[in-house]
Amino acid sequence: MEGLPLPPAFILGRRIVFDVTTATLRGVEKSENCIELDHVSCQVLLQFAISPQILLRADALIQRTALESGKHESPAARLRYVVDALRRSLRALDPSTTYIVKIPRLGYVLATSAVQTCYPSNQ
Repeated sequence: MEGLPLPPAFILGRRIVFDVTTATLRGVEKSENCIELDHVSCQVLLQFAISPQILLRADALIQRTALESGKHESPAARLRYVVDALRRSLRALDPSTTYIVKIPRLGYVLATSAVQTCYPSNQ
């Protein structure tokens, strides 16, 4: 997918819209809350969305998203923090689905589908 323009949005599973252009998550039903993502979380979720149901090694995620370590944490610890925050955000919109699964000592998987869409970002 390198070199190709990314779609403005993905539908994750059946209930969540991940809008890349506005860095937000919201339910497919427009009445549901909208959750804003920070830049790093958006970049990590984008890696999952373009590779759904494929194991993404932690070291590759760190490299692809240029995760920088904070003052007191390693890039791996920062990735764990970002993934945990993404899980909480996804669960807030769809508590019945597990979206991101950790495979111990290997990495993470987006355990649901991610369908590219041109879902309108301003609604």
